[in-house]
Amino acid sequence: MSRSFLIYPDIFGGRIRAFFTGIVPGVDRKAVCGLLEIADDALFMPIQRHTADIIALTGKQAAAPAGADGVITGMGGVAIGVKTADCVPVLLAEEKTGAIGAVHAGWRGTAKGILAAAIEKMAALYGSRPADMKIAIGPSIGGCCYEVGMDVLREVRARCGGAGPGGADYFQIKGGKAYLDLAAANRLQALAAGVKAENIWLSGMCTFCHPELFNSYRRDTRNGKMMHAGHEGGGRQGGFIMKNKNTENKIRA
Repeated sequence: MSRSFLIYPDIFGGRIRAFFTGIVPGVDRKAVCGLLEIADDALFMPIQRHTADIIALTGKQAAAPAGADGVITGMGGVAIGVKTADCVPVLLAEEKTGAIGAVHAGWRGTAKGILAAAIEKMAALYGSRPADMKIAIGPSIGGCCYEVGMDVLREVRARCGGAGPGGADYFQIKGGKAYLDLAAANRLQALAAGVKAENIWLSGMCTFCHPELFNSYRRDTRNGKMMHAGHEGGGRQGGFIMKNKNTENKIRA
């Protein structure tokens, strides 16, 4: 595969530029910056640790990324992004305040409530109202393929619930085995935080099911095909978002 594969969620307005990548360009900095038409130091990606930590970006810190699994900012002309290879990339924007965010949510981050934490921090720092936020949930391993242990399922259910209408939509038990849909779990988390259902976009694509389009950590390690870690962008794709530089942040009083 040599041609770039990009998914542009249509949930955001014209002030926002956002996309999810496939195997190519993956998370290759030069390629991503070229697509966004920005300099290298205008792209920030954190060092991901499967935490619920959120960084509030106030300047161009690309040269020294900090450890976190979510980034929010009110700055224009600066792109933020996360790397994934089965975990869920989530992009957020609230156009009235100009705040944006990017979240990496694996099962640990989902169980720790990282998406809810990002929504809450955008509200606290920028005055962004959850009801006005728009969210795009990108490709990740689906409930069709993501078999997990019962201990993992218990931790995610403790955060996302499991009873009531739609409560079990993000997991199922088949043949005594648990299967988890992380994208659906994070959608429920966003709804619980006050985001409107019509403001949530899902790609609906499983990274495990589409080896021609996406890297999948579980699939590729199982098949012994994981790309060399030193390869720029190898083994990962990502989600990226920025707002136009000429758009000023309008923080609510």
